[in-house]
Amino acid sequence: MTLSKNKIVLVFLILCAFSGIIIGGKLTVWVIFSLLILPLLIINAFKIQESKVNTVFLVFIGTLIISSVINVSNLKLITFLYSLTVGVLFLFVGKKLQKCDEKLFIKIFTYIVVCFFFLIILGLLLHLFFGISDFMLAKVDVSRNIPRSYGPSTEPSYTSLTLSICMLVLFSSKLHSYLFIRLMFCLYFICLLLIGSGLGYLSGMLVLIYFFTSSNIKILRSERITLFIVVLISLPFITFDIDRLKPLFEVGIDFISHGSLWAAFDAIKYADSSAWFRFGPFVEYIRDISSLSLTELLFGHGAGNSTHYFGMKYIKHLDPDWFDADGTPSMNLAFLPAFIYDYGFVPAMSFCLFLFLQIKKLKGSLVFALITIMILFNSNFNTNIFWFLMYSILVIKQIQLKKAYF
Repeated sequence: MTLSKNKIVLVFLILCAFSGIIIGGKLTVWVIFSLLILPLLIINAFKIQESKVNTVFLVFIGTLIISSVINVSNLKLITFLYSLTVGVLFLFVGKKLQKCDEKLFIKIFTYIVVCFFFLIILGLLLHLFFGISDFMLAKVDVSRNIPRSYGPSTEPSYTSLTLSICMLVLFSSKLHSYLFIRLMFCLYFICLLLIGSGLGYLSGMLVLIYFFTSSNIKILRSERITLFIVVLISLPFITFDIDRLKPLFEVGIDFISHGSLWAAFDAIKYADSSAWFRFGPFVEYIRDISSLSLTELLFGHGAGNSTHYFGMKYIKHLDPDWFDADGTPSMNLAFLPAFIYDYGFVPAMSFCLFLFLQIKKLKGSLVFALITIMILFNSNFNTNIFWFLMYSILVIKQIQLKKAYF
């Protein structure tokens, strides 16, 4: 009996988007589902003799294993096995994607946007009327003056990026009606306002650029003017904390006055640590690269070691809940630089090469490249949003080029 590819892809992609549903405080439902279906995918692949595999991705998997063998005495086995599993899973689910039609893809990503919209609204209502802010499917960030509802993800920026990726998929197709695609756009726009993520607004700008320049959606001239007016009217309601920009302006003025690039770079860390930690650790890692041995440079320090290394390095900036049970500081950074520290430049660059080879032939490739860079600086290899992007790129490739295989 062959696997029902439609049901597998439908459930798999939806669970991948819902990164905030965690079982036992550690594993997401997507990971659990993936572990259950992986053996079935492998058996099914052998039955139908699907042997073609992307060479660059195989090189990446090979270098990942080599890095772990070299660092076998230091690596965290669970972290390595997790990385290897999601990598192998990508190979087999990628094969399923090429056998699905465009209608299924559009149905899946439409479901995700609609579900996120209602859960974001639900989260806001639960917070306003019952004071509940940590419901698993409808979370609300109350750390700022204005509550930010972000649904079933682990943080507001992840929800924004997930929705932006979904809209890029929907805009790549012609299947939705004129009115329905406008309705989806309105839901997306409302979600971005309620989430209030600066990264969400940046990704939203990229979605708009794609919508007007590369999408398969027919756009009237009057709509361009109307949308421009709506965006201007909405600016006062954007919940992004403008006060956070003031220290950055001061840093810029200080740089112009003294001309020290590194002094200004370090000053940003204290002016807006949230923004700085999205790119600063990678810049510092590259700056201090001469201190690494050749083996460490090429093949890293071992899977899972980056959390404690960066935890110790930036211990002054850690919140109390960023310490392990034994008091060891732990900091989970993004792919750049955490993955490079763990596995080295050879696996990291081979993966980036594979990723950008998938993007370069897509219509609107610059937008996809910029969204991808956002993900690389905001999430690590073993996170749901990282792989949601990966599978979405294959889906868009299937829709645009009628070729999902990578």
